[in-house]
Parts: sequence; structure tokens; C-alpha cells
Amino acid sequence: MKIKFNWGTGIFITYVIYMIGIMSLVISFITQKIDLVTPEYYAEEIAYQDRIDDINNARSLAAPIVLAHDSEQQQLAFEFSEEAAQAEGTIYFFRPSDKNLDKTLPFVLEQELTHSVATNDLANGLWKVKIQWKKDGKSFYEEHTWVK
Repeated sequence: MKIKFNWGTGIFITYVIYMIGIMSLVISFITQKIDLVTPEYYAEEIAYQDRIDDINNARSLAAPIVLAHDSEQQQLAFEFSEEAAQAEGTIYFFRPSDKNLDKTLPFVLEQELTHSVATNDLANGLWKVKIQWKKDGKSFYEEHTWVK
């Protein structure tokens, strides 16, 4: 049996392949799961000017926060400058690949300028460490990237 191929058949086959491609894209877009960085993403975006002010306050300090990892004792030490004495705040460990691993820890600096955090329960990989603290009614914010 001989199959005849003409322009109409070619156009029809091209149209069918095109429609299959478009439908597969639509299905993949519908089933794709998109997580925002935070559930309150839009509200935080509106208040971002406050974050910019906090970053500028931290940059005005004599020295930035230094992160020192001690792999033997499984600790991450945060070394603050003299201006941060008597400050209190939070350290937020943000895991870009899995929001279920995120961790928030409060801290208070009394006389010492170093705060240590145990890292044995943190998974290996990339972490964004966000440090926000207040002293004398003034807010500060620093962000560091750390790989365990």
C-alpha cells in the first residue's frame, strides 16, 4: 500500500505536533509548584525600606560581624564589634533549597561580644545567615552566606 503525502497532510501533522507541544507546556506550568521565599513576601517587600535602613546602620559600625566555624566542636561563632554590646536580636538560618530546615534563634549580648550557635543539627550545604539586632532603639541587619 502506498501512502500519499501532500501539502495538506504535512500541514496537519505540523499542526498536531505544535498543539501537543503547547499542551505539554500548559500542563507543566499548571503542575509546577512555586514557593515564595517567605509566605509574607509582598508585605515584606513593601517594608523593605526599613531593611535598607537597618543595613546602612550596620555598615556604619566600625566592623562587620565575623562568622567563625569550629568544625571540631560543631559551633558557629558570631563575633560582634564593640558597638553591639548590650544588644539583642535574632539569627535566622535560611536554607534556600528547603524551607523546612530554616531556623530562628534569639540572642542577647551582655558583656561578651561573641555568640556561639551549635551547628550539629544543621544540614550540610548552603545557608544564608540573617542577623538582625537592636541596641538603644536602633535596628541593625547583616546577611552572610555560609556553607557547612
